[in-house]
Amino acid sequence: MSHRIGIFGGSFDPVHLGHVAIAREVVARFGLERLWFVPAKISPLKGWSAVASDEDRLSMLRLATSGDRRMAVSDWELRRGGVSYTVETLRRWKSLWPDAELVFVAGMDSLLTLWRWRNPLEIAALCRFVTFRRPGSAVVPRPGDLNLPPHTAARLLADIVDAPQYDISSTRIRETLAQGGDTGAILPDAVARYIAARGIYRGDE
Repeated sequence: MSHRIGIFGGSFDPVHLGHVAIAREVVARFGLERLWFVPAKISPLKGWSAVASDEDRLSMLRLATSGDRRMAVSDWELRRGGVSYTVETLRRWKSLWPDAELVFVAGMDSLLTLWRWRNPLEIAALCRFVTFRRPGSAVVPRPGDLNLPPHTAARLLADIVDAPQYDISSTRIRETLAQGGDTGAILPDAVARYIAARGIYRGDE
């Protein structure tokens, strides 16, 4: 019997309640056996470098997902090093779970720029690409907006869902922390305590 394995990529710098809510939603909605959080080393398009260390990002993810057996954290892209290409991660997961349907979780900006990613047609073939739309967003892409073959675009557009009501960004969280603001309402408690104890993001933005 086939089963579904999820992959949730990103910087997670830091992981916040919006990420956790999306993860729980996609696990429940798509019946995932497990969802893997896979923090990236370097984004090929954005070219960012994480503010928190790799070790801190992994620790925060493990704290945020602790107690939920449906969620797991992988350091594969961090150990691999260099630029993190989604197609290579999907190939790796497919080699580990050849009988599974892979479900890749992403935001709307990722879907609209997928044509610029490495091997986008292979990505579409390797996984079910689930796109979460930000709360309150009225964006409804058309097939031509994706710059991909019509049949591929139609399949990708079939799995756009509304994100849970957390309009949060990691950038804004880092800015708030750097200014000494309170982020307790938008971070998992254990993550907020970890950040405070280690002084992460303090004055970095």
